[in-house]
Amino acid sequence: MAQVIKSISEFCLDLIFPKKCVNCGEFGSFCCQKCLAKIKPIQTQVCPKCGKISDLGKWCAGCKRDSNLTGIIVGATYRVGPTKEMIHYLKYNSVKELSQPLADLLIDQLIEAEISDKTITTSVPLHKKKYLERGYNQSEIMAKIVAAKLGLNYQNLLIRKRYDKKSQVELKGDARRKNLVDAFALCPMIDISGQTIFIVDDVSTTGTTLEECAKVLRDGGARRIYGLVVARG
Repeated sequence: MAQVIKSISEFCLDLIFPKKCVNCGEFGSFCCQKCLAKIKPIQTQVCPKCGKISDLGKWCAGCKRDSNLTGIIVGATYRVGPTKEMIHYLKYNSVKELSQPLADLLIDQLIEAEISDKTITTSVPLHKKKYLERGYNQSEIMAKIVAAKLGLNYQNLLIRKRYDKKSQVELKGDARRKNLVDAFALCPMIDISGQTIFIVDDVSTTGTTLEECAKVLRDGGARRIYGLVVARG
């Protein structure tokens, strides 16, 4: 009965507010098939810093240095096709339906990789106040889709300790880095010793957010930590 009511509600909403492609404006879906076909998936993962070909986006020997991340895996090119618009509408306009095609880009990067079913998938957290304002965490939604498809365990591993009025997008350089120092903590009663972890996020620009999350996970005993992002800005 609940499913029937939900279907009727969705039908009525579609009549009042018809779905429109976020890229070209065509009615029928939030991203039409023509625009989805314009997405440019990443064909070869590379070192996050120098761009050398690298399995699962691992840091090459010359660039790793002090990073807590094992690598950053990227789904698609940011500024080609509708990827940027899809991320924006999912994140700021509550078009949660776009989480599926965006998560599919991440799944495609991992589908042939040798991943243990004990690997944990998590997401970059929102502060609880920000979560209440937005009503959802877009990274969490995508991470759960990825985990379900690949048969992995999803867990909320991290807490965001500070509420920031300004988004990371609004900050530059040192201000971006300073804003995230000690911003995250490991959830209580969590044991991640020796685990491999994928941290899902929508966009990575400088990698600072992923790095700060990885630092906390590394201190908690995680062995391998990968950023898993739809795109790099």
